[in-house]
Amino acid sequence: MLGLSLILVACANGKNIIERDIEDLLLLESISYNQKTALVLPYKGKHGSTITWISSNPEVVTHEGIILPPKKGETSIQATLSATLKNGFSSQIKNLNITVLPFDDYENITSSKNISFTNLSNEYNLNLNQIPTYFLDNGNIPYLNIEESLLLLDGLIYSKDLEFLYTDSGVDISYLVESNSNTFEYKAYFNELDNTITSSSLNFFSSYFYSTQTDFSKGLDVISTEYNSGLPIKFDLDEYRMDLFKKDNNLYMPAHLFNILFLNDSYFNLYYNYDNFYGIYAIPEDNVVKTLRESSLNNTYIPFDIVRYNYDFYAFTFDYFYGISKPMSFYSYSKAYLKNFLSRDPQKSSLGQFQFINEELDELHSSYDADSFYLNKNKTTKLTSLTQLGEKTQNWYQTLYQVQALTKARPSSNYKFLDNETAIIYLDSFDTKASTDLNGKDSSDFMKKL
Repeated sequence: MLGLSLILVACANGKNIIERDIEDLLLLESISYNQKTALVLPYKGKHGSTITWISSNPEVVTHEGIILPPKKGETSIQATLSATLKNGFSSQIKNLNITVLPFDDYENITSSKNISFTNLSNEYNLNLNQIPTYFLDNGNIPYLNIEESLLLLDGLIYSKDLEFLYTDSGVDISYLVESNSNTFEYKAYFNELDNTITSSSLNFFSSYFYSTQTDFSKGLDVISTEYNSGLPIKFDLDEYRMDLFKKDNNLYMPAHLFNILFLNDSYFNLYYNYDNFYGIYAIPEDNVVKTLRESSLNNTYIPFDIVRYNYDFYAFTFDYFYGISKPMSFYSYSKAYLKNFLSRDPQKSSLGQFQFINEELDELHSSYDADSFYLNKNKTTKLTSLTQLGEKTQNWYQTLYQVQALTKARPSSNYKFLDNETAIIYLDSFDTKASTDLNGKDSSDFMKKL
């Protein structure tokens, strides 16, 4: 009887504890949310209940409380969050109705700091030690002053050739390029009022760079250089919940958006890891990746607004730059990976991105190369099995392995003639001379000698 009495008391206490924790949860319904407000879902009640969450609409509010607001100008959306509370042998489900407001303009620069810059590439000479960085409405997304940052990047960009004309709506940037006695004028318009970036030519973002220190055209005869007018482009940032911000005749944009638009065509990138900006060229080597991941935020949870921003930036990048053959937006075909992709846990987030790139894209030229600086620097998300790849890529590797097996039966001479005009030459790999060493190893030379 003593044991039975204790169980009955525990059940009664469990119910009381759950009811008191539910009262606390009701406060979550009293607030409307957008990209500026964090919906913090507790996994432990103040009075002792354990809580698990399920969202009725994870494309608006995820199971972890990440807010994905409607686009600017659209109507608010309701989502139901189901909380399951348990204490002892008692449990109860409570549904909370959450109102999600559309994306809203940012209002103020609430903090700024000069973040140190280290150039990890030798391709461009930059006289730059710090980059002024701005944060809006107490958020974590880094913003850059467009003109200020472009001028600082002289040595990569012919910054002094750029002209800035500020208007009520934003800023117009223009410059001239001379080629073969012809002069071309490139312009781009950064409109804060309608939140768009337009240009009559996408070439605007690729014709203002210095040459690299390495002469990658060495050994090639340049017959002529031609500039074409290029294709017009319009970037609608409202579609991706990103914002231009104008303050005191200065225009600001998210640092990652600045990087992919202004720097992408140079193969040089600014990498931000909270403590530092790094300059990197092309795909970084492992030792460079190790440096990039050294951050005071290493092994910490990703902030709510950064999780959402990272997802939206993926969408912008893939929709405008990746050239996916699927007739749909990134938002449509990434749904199956939302749970991990939009997790604040850096290990889950890395896994979600890894799976999306390797399984969903299923494309030989796309790979997951580096983890976030939020993830424990001693952990990596690695490809260890073909089963982690999509079906098409798996089939390609299976065929490759079959061909490699067949080449093991090749003649010792590494070639054989099929007739007087046709020969098979066997190569284990293919090398090309580096532009910095024209006397180096080259498979073409090897085949000519045979």
